[in-house]
Amino acid sequence: MFHPTGKQVPSESTDQPLTGKILQPPGVSGRKRWSAPSGKLLLALALAALAVWWVYRDEVVYTCMQVGAAVPPIPALAALLLLLGGAYVAARRRGVSARRGYILWVFLLISVAASATTPGVVAFFAHATLPQYLAATQDDMARVARHFPAWYAPPPGEAIRQLYEGNPDGPIPWGVWLLPLLNWFVLIFLLMLTIYAILALFRQCWMEHERLSYPIVQIPLRIVEGGKGGIWRSPLLWAGLAISGGLDALNMLHAFYPAVPAVDISVMISSWFPNRPWNALDPMWISYRPEIFGIAYLMPSDVIFTASLSYILLRLSSVARSALGEDIASTAYDYQELGIGAFLALFALLVWRARVPLGQSFRQALGFQARTAGQNEPMSPRMAWGILLLGPAAMIFLLHQAGLPVWLAAAHLSLLIIVAVVYSRVRAETGATSIALFPFWQQQYMLTNFLGSRLLAGTSDQALTIFASLGGLSRNYYPEVGAYGAEGMSLAARAPFPQRRVTGAVFIGLTLGLILGGYWFIGAAYRYGMNQIAGGTGHGGYSTYLATEQFNGLIRTFSSPEGPKPGLIFQTLLGSGIVLIFSALRQRFFWFPLHPLGFAVASAYGGHLWMPFMVVWVFKSIVWRFGGSKGYRRLIPFFLGIVFGRYLFTGIIWGLLGCFGHPVTKTYGIHFS
Repeated sequence: MFHPTGKQVPSESTDQPLTGKILQPPGVSGRKRWSAPSGKLLLALALAALAVWWVYRDEVVYTCMQVGAAVPPIPALAALLLLLGGAYVAARRRGVSARRGYILWVFLLISVAASATTPGVVAFFAHATLPQYLAATQDDMARVARHFPAWYAPPPGEAIRQLYEGNPDGPIPWGVWLLPLLNWFVLIFLLMLTIYAILALFRQCWMEHERLSYPIVQIPLRIVEGGKGGIWRSPLLWAGLAISGGLDALNMLHAFYPAVPAVDISVMISSWFPNRPWNALDPMWISYRPEIFGIAYLMPSDVIFTASLSYILLRLSSVARSALGEDIASTAYDYQELGIGAFLALFALLVWRARVPLGQSFRQALGFQARTAGQNEPMSPRMAWGILLLGPAAMIFLLHQAGLPVWLAAAHLSLLIIVAVVYSRVRAETGATSIALFPFWQQQYMLTNFLGSRLLAGTSDQALTIFASLGGLSRNYYPEVGAYGAEGMSLAARAPFPQRRVTGAVFIGLTLGLILGGYWFIGAAYRYGMNQIAGGTGHGGYSTYLATEQFNGLIRTFSSPEGPKPGLIFQTLLGSGIVLIFSALRQRFFWFPLHPLGFAVASAYGGHLWMPFMVVWVFKSIVWRFGGSKGYRRLIPFFLGIVFGRYLFTGIIWGLLGCFGHPVTKTYGIHFS
C-alpha cells in the first residue's frame, strides 16, 4: 500500500479481505455484465425519490435525525436491504436472480441523492434570503439586501416574508424563484461535477498505483455478501450487532418508557476541570458513536493513533496558552486554521504524487498520446479535463455577473474544490464515518485572514455581499458528494460494473437530490415557515443562525474592515508545515508512526473521534501483537457488526419513526456527523 508520502508499507487495510471472490446471497448473481432496462431504471429513480423524501421529512420537517448525514446514508442502506429481500423472494418464486452490480449501483445513486438533499439546500436558502427577510426591520440588513441581483436571489417583499413565516393557504410564488433556483442549481451542480472530474483523474493513481482500501465500501459489499462462507453466517458479526444495537435499544426503550435505564451517549470530561488553566480544555468530550468504533478498526493504525494523539496535544496546547496568561475563548473548532493548512499541503502532495498519471491523461485529452485499449474509466480524459477547465470558468462567470471579482471567485472556488478533494482522499484511505471531517468556514476565512477584510472591502459592497452569501458552501457538506463518487469507483471495481455507470449514478443522484430536495424544501417553508422547519423554534434553525452570524459579520466589515491576521496566518502555515514534515519523515524513516492524514483529521474535526480512535488503536495493537494479521482479519466481522447494528437497526428503525413524526424520536437524538 502506498501513502501520499510515496512510501510503501505493509497493509492492514480492508482491501485484503476483499481481494477474493465476494459471495452472493440467494437470488443475487455476480456476473459482470448487467443491463439497466427501463423498468430497473424506474425502480432506481423511485427508490431514490423515496430516499430524498425520507431525508426531507427527518431533517427538514421534523428535525429528529440526520439520516442523510450517515456515512453511508441510512436510506441507501435501507434500499440495499429492500432490493436484496426482493431478489431473494423473486429467486424463490420465479427463479429470477438480480445482478449484484445493479443493486450496488442503485445504492450508489441513492447515496448521492440523499447526501445532496437537505444540508446544502437549507444552507443556500438561508444565506441567499435572510437579509431580504430582515430588511423590513433592520436598516443594516436592508443595505445588504439591495446588493442581490433579482436573478440571484428574490428581492425583499411578501414572497420572502411568507418563506420565513409561512403561508399554508396561499400558492407558492414560483415566478420570483425561477431564475434564482436555476442559478443555484447550475452553480452547485457545476461545483460537484468539477470535484467529481478531478476525482476521476485521480482514480488510476489511488486505486491502481496506491491501492487505497476505501473502507466505507466494505459496508455495502459485505451486506450483499452471502453463501456458505458469507459474513452473515459469522457469529462475531451478530455479536457486534447485538452489542451496538442492544445499547441503542436501551436508549430507544428509555425514550418510550423513562423507567428503563439509558446509556449516556457523551461525557463532557472538560467539566471536570472548572479552574484555570485546565478549563481551556472545554469543550472536550467522549462520544458514544458505535459506527466510529467499528470503522476505526478498518482504518490504518497510524492514522487513528496520529488523529487521537494530535487532538489531545492540541487541547493541551490551549491549556499551556492559558497558563501563560492568554485569554482562551475555547470552542470545538479552535484548530480549523491548522486544518486548512494541512489540507492545502495534502492537496499539493496528492498532485505531486499523481503527476505522472495526470500528465498522461492530459496528453491523452489533447490527442498527443493514445489511450490504452479497453481502458475502464468513469469518463474519458478529454471529458474530465474539459469539465475541470470549463466548469470553474462557468462558475466564475456566474459569480462575476452577480458582482464578485474574478480573482476572488477563482480563489474561493479553488479552496472549495481543494478541501473537497482532500476530504475524498481522507475517506478513500481511512474511511472515517463523518461528513464533517474538513475545516469548514476556512474556504472563506482563510482569504480574510491572509488578505484582510479591508482589502476585500475595497472591491465593493456588492462583492462582499455575494461573497457572504456563499457561506453555505464553506459550512455544509458538499465534499461528501464527491467522496461518494470516489467510493463508487472502488465499488464498481469490486462489484463489478463499468466505471462509466458510476458517472451516471452521480449525475442522476445529484440532479434528483437537488431538484426534489429544493422543491420539497420550498413547499415546507411556505407551509410552515423557515422560522419553524429544519430545527427552527420560531427564529429559524441552525442554518438561519449561521447565516445571521455571517451577515452580522458583513455589516461590521462595512463599518470597520480589518487587516490581515498574522496569528491565524501563522497557524495555517504551521498546519501545512506539520503535514510536510510528517510526510518527509515517513518517506525517510519507514518506522515513523505519525501520519499526515491523522493530523489533518484531528485539526479539522477531532472532537468526536479522539477517544474512539484511541480505544480502537490500543485494541488493534494488542490483536496484532498476539494474533497477527490472521487474528486481525478474524475480528473484522465483529466490528462490522457494530457498524451494522448502528446503521441497519437503530438508523432504519429510528429514522422511519422520525420520518412519520413520532415525538419520541426527539427525546433520543442520534447524530452521525
